[in-house]
Amino acid sequence: MTCTEKSLHNHKKKMCKPKVSYQKYTDEFRIAVVKEYLAGGISKHALSKKYSIPQQCTVSNWIRKFVGEENEEVPMKKNESPRTESEEINRLKRELKESKLALYQERMRADAYDTMIDVAEEMFKIPIRKKAGTKQSYYQHHEIDFERLVFKGFILEYVHDIRLKASRICCQKLFEMCKSYFGEKFTMGRDAFYNLLRESGLMLRIKRRKARTTYSDPYAPFYPNQIKGLIPTAANQIWVSDITYVWTSKGFCYLFLITDLYSHRIMG
Repeated sequence: MTCTEKSLHNHKKKMCKPKVSYQKYTDEFRIAVVKEYLAGGISKHALSKKYSIPQQCTVSNWIRKFVGEENEEVPMKKNESPRTESEEINRLKRELKESKLALYQERMRADAYDTMIDVAEEMFKIPIRKKAGTKQSYYQHHEIDFERLVFKGFILEYVHDIRLKASRICCQKLFEMCKSYFGEKFTMGRDAFYNLLRESGLMLRIKRRKARTTYSDPYAPFYPNQIKGLIPTAANQIWVSDITYVWTSKGFCYLFLITDLYSHRIMG
C-alpha cells in the first residue's frame, strides 16, 4: 500500500467516526449534581453514569467552578464522626465547599431579582429601586409581607376553629381572644381584623329586620284619653282596638282587632 493510499484510508476512518454530541446543562442541574457529590456516598464516575454525563472530568469541572476547591477527595458521610486529623480536615473542607455553594446560589438569586427589577422598570417606566429604597430594604419588605401572609393564615385557622365551637360569637370577642392567644405577635388593629374576617367570609350574618308596625309622626293629630281612670264593670262598656301583622307566603299582612276590655272577647 502506497503512502497516498494510506493517507486516504486514514481519512476515511476519521470521516466514519461518529460525532460526539455535547449536551448543555443548566446551572441548577450542575449545582444539584455537586450537592449530591458533597453529600457523600457516591463517586464522580457513578454520578456520570447516573445522569449520562459524557466525561467524568465534567463533574470535576463543575466542582471547581461552583465550590472553588480542587481537592477531589470524597467527603465523609454525615453519620461518621471525625477520628483522625485528616478526617477532621476533610470535614472542614466539605463544610467550606457547601457554604461556598450556598453563597453562589444566593448570588444567582440576587442577580435574578435585579434582572426582574430592571425589566419592570424599563417596561412600566417606574423607578422601583428609588421607591423601595435600598436593595436590602426591598428584599426585607418582601420577607415581611410573606410573614404577614403566613400569620394571617394562622389567625384565620384559629378563628375557624372557634366558629366551629361557637358559631354566633361576636367579632369583638374574637378580636380579644386572638390578642390573648397570640400575645405580642398579634399587632393587627380592630378594623384590619374585621376586614380580614370579611374577606374570608367569617363575619356574622346580620339577621333580617322585623317588619315595622309603628310609625312615629310628631305632626299627627293627638286624641285625649277619654277612659283614663275608668274601670269597666260589665261587658260592652269599653272597646279597645290594636293593629298587628301576620306572616304569609307573600310577606306579612296587617291585622286590626277590636276587643272588649272587660271580657277580652274579640268583637271584630
